[in-house]
Amino acid sequence: MKHIFTFFLFLTSLSYAQEKCETPNENIQDLNTISITKCSIEDVKEALETEKVKEISTRKRHRKLRKTNTISAKLNKVEEIKNKNSLVEKLNLKEDILTSLDKVPFHLVEQIPLFKECKKTPILQQSKCFEKEMIKHIVRNFDYPKEALRKKIEGKILVQFTIDKKGNVVDIKKKGPENSELLKKEAHRLIDALPKFIPGSHKGDFVNVKYALPIIFRVP
Repeated sequence: MKHIFTFFLFLTSLSYAQEKCETPNENIQDLNTISITKCSIEDVKEALETEKVKEISTRKRHRKLRKTNTISAKLNKVEEIKNKNSLVEKLNLKEDILTSLDKVPFHLVEQIPLFKECKKTPILQQSKCFEKEMIKHIVRNFDYPKEALRKKIEGKILVQFTIDKKGNVVDIKKKGPENSELLKKEAHRLIDALPKFIPGSHKGDFVNVKYALPIIFRVP
């Protein structure tokens, strides 16, 4: 009975040893050959499964990242289109308002009115040419009222006027300090003496253009 029990334990141990993977003794392994055992096969299978899981996980991350980037790009594109459309609408509205105005401000009109001396001036320099010719006209024609000079009346007169569709100066308005009627009268004369302009235009049509400038009267 004892021998039978011992034999049973031996078979059980042998069976367990066959199922259990053991690392071969490196001292007796032939270094010039590759040993393929059940353990090595199981290790390879496990490694392959692990790599497969990693690959699937990486693919999922990449797909998710691409999807996120695509959605983000589409949202940015939509926002960009909205902003452009909004800007176009504002510009169109601005142009509609300007076109509907009876008088377009000088700094907003497409083509400003011009002195004849500025006709051949490049468009980027036309505004400076206009100002230069305006100053030359005022200096050339300026005449300090004698009575204002005698009474030492001085001050700044703001003059606003319109250059109409035919290039004529119309609707002259003056604003200044108290007791400056003599100065206002001289300012009016100076502006009224301006030569005929090449009229300004907007969107291809001649328009009335509003302009303003200060004229300073100072006793010497």
